[in-house]
Amino acid sequence: MVTYLSRYPRLILKLSSIALFSALIFIGSDRSNAQSRAELEQQRKQKEKEIAVLKKRLSETGAKERKTLAYLSDLNELIKQRQSLISTLQNQLNAITLHIEEESDIVSALDSDVANLKRDYAKLMYYMYKNRRSVNQVSFVFASNSFNEAIKRVEFVRFYTSYREIQVELIEKTETSLASRIADLKTEEASKKEVLASLDEEEKSLEGDKLEQNDLMHRLQGDEKKIRRQLEEQQRVAKKLDKAIRNSIAKEIADANRKARSENRAKNETKEKTHTSKKTAPNEVLAPTPEMAELSARFAENRSRLPWPVENGSIIEHFGVHEHPTLARVTINCNGVIIKTPEGAKARCVFGGKVTAVITIPGANNAVIVNHGNYFTVYSNLDKVFVHTGEKLTLKQEIGSVGVDKITGDSQVELEIWKAPDVKLDPEQWLMRR
Repeated sequence: MVTYLSRYPRLILKLSSIALFSALIFIGSDRSNAQSRAELEQQRKQKEKEIAVLKKRLSETGAKERKTLAYLSDLNELIKQRQSLISTLQNQLNAITLHIEEESDIVSALDSDVANLKRDYAKLMYYMYKNRRSVNQVSFVFASNSFNEAIKRVEFVRFYTSYREIQVELIEKTETSLASRIADLKTEEASKKEVLASLDEEEKSLEGDKLEQNDLMHRLQGDEKKIRRQLEEQQRVAKKLDKAIRNSIAKEIADANRKARSENRAKNETKEKTHTSKKTAPNEVLAPTPEMAELSARFAENRSRLPWPVENGSIIEHFGVHEHPTLARVTINCNGVIIKTPEGAKARCVFGGKVTAVITIPGANNAVIVNHGNYFTVYSNLDKVFVHTGEKLTLKQEIGSVGVDKITGDSQVELEIWKAPDVKLDPEQWLMRR
């Protein structure tokens, strides 16, 4: 018994270490990449939703429209979204594979823990069986040589009884943990198979989309002269619209300056003649009024949170300079984003403000410019306009009906965002994600 008593603390320490290791891997490992995997799953669902919208739109396109630049633009966007989805699926697959490897290591460690715990418990039971006569608890206590020794032996008996209970509990908990990990491992294997199947399906679909893209591009390149004429006409109309927007914003600034100078003059008339008023250049932007400063600040605070200018639609042309889909060495510059909408859609204001101007451009229908302090939003290709210059607008108020593009035959509206006096901003950085 004395020999066993000397070994007892070491066994307890060993078992405690096993229990601590098992608890740590059981609690902590699931959190290691849970957040990143959740983000990947969210990205995947968003991409799948966008692809579904594009596929529906393409499937509803008639045979004649399938030979247009608009159809090619939709097809290019579908290919881009598929490539993005494939990348997300690959990242998701890598995350699952890593998690499976971690789970396998944990299962192996827990399996080893169970074996060690059972082996130590068996040794203990064997020892107790072999020494059942000599380790009678009552005789063990009364065989003490002193009162203090008897107390220590009583404590040992209690400790030993508790130890056996703890050891059984550890075995049960570790086996439960092992079973749970094995179940998780099977679930992860199923998830991996599902992602692999989706990845294979998307890669095959991408290959088909690219074949259709190449075929359409070759056919459209045969109409190069017609496409170049259409592009020149679009650029001519875009320049007219750009000039009209600049003039309207400049007029808004000039009117603000004129009003400010008039107010300053009225104030200065009440002062002593020795004081001189501050003069302002015609094109200088004065310090904004508190109301305008507040409006500008609120607009800026809503970056990436502005509602879309139509209830339903998708972007078919992005902001900035990009290559023409079929013409070599030809670039297109888009001052905003062009959104394809259902027929009969209504354009709406993305933020409260005041109508600066209503413009009519031959070839571009009508355009409405709305002032938001130091920012301006422009809505062009409107068939009908529901507002007038100087009118105050509220969030999502309808400003006009979306017109039809003469070349593609699609209902589409262009949204531009300007910061005074002439800085063009990317609307996609301001609109909320769908």
